[in-house]
Amino acid sequence: MADSNRTRPPRALWMQLAWFALAAFVAGLTAWIVGDYANERELVARRARLQLVWPDLAAFPNRDRELLNALALHCHLAREPLNAIASVSCLRRAASDAAFSAPAGIDAPTELRRLLTDHPGAAPAWPAPAPLA
Repeated sequence: MADSNRTRPPRALWMQLAWFALAAFVAGLTAWIVGDYANERELVARRARLQLVWPDLAAFPNRDRELLNALALHCHLAREPLNAIASVSCLRRAASDAAFSAPAGIDAPTELRRLLTDHPGAAPAWPAPAPLA
């Protein structure tokens, strides 16, 4: 019986491991909740800025919304001022950025130009922009 006690760690070690596991779980859960809250706030901010330009954004085809979301993520639209001109400027910068990876089969500058000029829900005309590359 004495040999089996030698191979098991002392009870204090088990308690330390249990407290460590609990602390790691609580830290992970807290980080997940905070991160989820921050992501939700950014999503709401991006949507608000896009809806300044396109009030009927929810009615857009999936392909157009996918492009606008990719552009908004690339240019950090949620950090831009809450006005339509700043939003369009940010999207144009993203579309002309060589590092931007558009969704498959989409030419970002051309599609953004189409959305800004042809879509029935688009905001009013903007000052003449710099040409997209």
